[in-house]
Amino acid sequence: MSAANKGYGSTEWDFIFKEDVDIDNFHIKCATIYKDYLIIFARGKPRDVVEQCCSFFLTFKLKTQGNLVTGYETNYNYWKLDPCMYAEQFGKIFANIDASTGTKMIFRVD
Repeated sequence: MSAANKGYGSTEWDFIFKEDVDIDNFHIKCATIYKDYLIIFARGKPRDVVEQCCSFFLTFKLKTQGNLVTGYETNYNYWKLDPCMYAEQFGKIFANIDASTGTKMIFRVD
């Protein structure tokens, strides 16, 4: 679920989307928008994962109109992370493109 307000100083919020996903025990720790993707750092049990709960990145491709998010594509991707990567609430996600290859994404969570 995602929401946006009407602009700086506004207290009125609209939901951009609500989605039921096939992820058990799902909880979001932090999220960011990178280019046209919503990147979520979360815990839970995504499809095809053996563990009851793991940390993972979940991505949705966003639909935009100008500078506003108007929706998203319902298909999502996830990347299971090493068990040492525990999703902390209020962590900050930094995403960069590897300059040496130009294609590999590098994520850092502080």
